[in-house]
Amino acid sequence: MNLDYQEFQLPTYLNTSAAVTIPCLKDDRPAIVQLTIPDILLASFFAGLNTLLISDTGRGKTQLVKDVANTYFGGFGTEGHANFKKARPNMTSIMDMFEIIDVDTSSGKYNSDQSRLLNMDRVSRLFHAVDELNLAPQVLQAEFFDLAEGEYAFKGIPIRLGRNDYSVCMATMNMNKNGDNGFSGTFDVNRALLNRTHLTLDLDTPKFRPTLEDRDALARRVYLTVKTKNAEPRDLTEKILFAYERVQEITAQESLSVRIFRQLLDDAFSYCDTDEWKDKEGIFPMKCSECTTYSGKICSLTKGCSERTLQAITGLSAAFHILAEMKYGSNIKLKWFDLMLAAFSLTSYHGNLNSIVLSEKYAGRRQLMMDHVISQLKNVCAKMDHHFFNGVLVPKIITNPEITLEYSPEIEGQLRSGRVNFSVMDLEETLRAEGLGTGWIRLFTRPQEF
Repeated sequence: MNLDYQEFQLPTYLNTSAAVTIPCLKDDRPAIVQLTIPDILLASFFAGLNTLLISDTGRGKTQLVKDVANTYFGGFGTEGHANFKKARPNMTSIMDMFEIIDVDTSSGKYNSDQSRLLNMDRVSRLFHAVDELNLAPQVLQAEFFDLAEGEYAFKGIPIRLGRNDYSVCMATMNMNKNGDNGFSGTFDVNRALLNRTHLTLDLDTPKFRPTLEDRDALARRVYLTVKTKNAEPRDLTEKILFAYERVQEITAQESLSVRIFRQLLDDAFSYCDTDEWKDKEGIFPMKCSECTTYSGKICSLTKGCSERTLQAITGLSAAFHILAEMKYGSNIKLKWFDLMLAAFSLTSYHGNLNSIVLSEKYAGRRQLMMDHVISQLKNVCAKMDHHFFNGVLVPKIITNPEITLEYSPEIEGQLRSGRVNFSVMDLEETLRAEGLGTGWIRLFTRPQEF
């Protein structure tokens, strides 16, 4: 099945800013892949991931949701594959999204349990949109756990949503970041629910906003109303399901780089060299504020990711690869480290960042802090690139501008006797200098049997 990039362009929402950039080779020359907010969302659908859009009012969140629903999933009508729920303070349940009440008035009897029936058309839909999530009382927000998990509990029995194991949820939240009227309590949203929204995009982030040219083009469009626009429904669900299957195939064959990156975000970032038990759990970020050894190092800025986040990063990386080929052609080459760095950069709301540094240095701007973390992590990944030999991670290498060799005392002696300038790079020393754990390295430096 052919995946045509132009076919997935949105009709109304306009944003051409390069929200994510990934280095690549095109025709064996250095180039850059630029992905916009619509690109990122399309990749998230390819990967089957939930998304949360947050911003102050007027950034186009609802328009984006409607464009996606109508353009990709055939709309909210009887022939569509999308459900829609607008959260409100008086909301009582999401039952009306998936249930119908069948009452026979002629019998004169009413059994509420027997009258409740599943609306199988709604249950089988692939896309579930929740607008203004944070306007629902916190206790009722738990109702949306089902949507995020791709399930609906009917009479105590979990029912799978969507089809072919595919179901995605997309939600929006208004935020007033100036602290004045309107949106106090925005972050009274259950963290577990936030963690189930695999991507959280803050559309107030400068690089996530439409360009000046985009805003000028939008201003020159002639509309009869300032309300959101509903595009003609189109059904691209089969192509999205096809891309989803490709993502599953790619992630099932994890490369060495993918496996190592997962260990970096898990084991390496969960380690604390100054802790008695060498573990960050329970002491992050408080102890980092007192640490002088690694102050400002990457280990002080973030902790290890949950398994759910690691899976989301892996899937999104594969989807980025597919989308990059759609947008720029199949003659591009991308490194998995770069793809996963790009995916990791969009997890700033998963509770991994140092909240003290976030408040004191970045004024709560999570994406800005995450970008700083990514810049440091890129340096670590670049150094690790030198340690790959024949599908194995070599812990110690000899290098100079002309050679890179696996270390051995014999080679070191020969180079010294030949008066060749060189340096010895030790991977464990490199990671420890950043405060990162190294215990996982043994998984990849022994002979590979798998």
